[in-house]
Amino acid sequence: MLTCVVLLAMTALSRPGFGAGLLLGAAVLTKATLGLFALTVPIWVGWRSGWRRGLVVGAGVLLLVGGWMVRSWFVTGAPVLYSNTGFAWWTIHQPRAFDVFPQRSIDDVTLQQWGDLSEADRRELDRLADAHGLARSRWFWQKGWEYVLRDRGRAARQAIEKVGIAFSPIFSPAKGALFQAIYALFYMPLLVLAPLGIWSTRRQWRDLMPLYLLLAAFGVGCALFWGHTSHRMVVEPYLMLFSSAFLTRFRKGSNTGSGIVRRPEL
Repeated sequence: MLTCVVLLAMTALSRPGFGAGLLLGAAVLTKATLGLFALTVPIWVGWRSGWRRGLVVGAGVLLLVGGWMVRSWFVTGAPVLYSNTGFAWWTIHQPRAFDVFPQRSIDDVTLQQWGDLSEADRRELDRLADAHGLARSRWFWQKGWEYVLRDRGRAARQAIEKVGIAFSPIFSPAKGALFQAIYALFYMPLLVLAPLGIWSTRRQWRDLMPLYLLLAAFGVGCALFWGHTSHRMVVEPYLMLFSSAFLTRFRKGSNTGSGIVRRPEL
């Protein structure tokens, strides 16, 4: 689905882009961290091919995402995409989160932190119980922000570390030594060559902007929340694309070879 989103976004430069906008909106409803990507693609289309076409793409996104938020407003009383955002924010922004993450699953962090809640916090959560969990979500969001604000430097360091974990050749949650060795053997070349491919195709940055935006959106999502290496699979095809571009140019012995992709004309 994500590959279709990227291709449709790129063809929106030369074709009506309402379908691309609809698929972008569907992607956001499937994975909230693609929200940044979906917001920036219509701007890119407008810049590259006229703002009228960019507005058409944006209208497709707005129809699905906005429609869902209006539905949430009527059902829950708040225009939200997801009702558990606050809980996810609190899960990783707690003193002991990195005692467990990334060696173990993020679910183990949750189990540990539930056990660490004070009796006062438990009673407060019980009082906030509501049918859709929005009051609790706001409570968890506030608790996570309190942790961030107590030490902004620590929060910034952990954000960088979380991005590093997501793009690491070491699999997380951790597995046995043999598995880790084989995984690193296969993924280390990809993670080394992809940045080289991004650099070697820099002259095509205008056409490749959707790929850059997608990688950036994934990184921002990991920095704000978290990302195991298994979560990276959504962007790995594009890392492979950039890696192959570098290898192709290296084989030709030139930095001015043909582009990584040509704008598809569907």
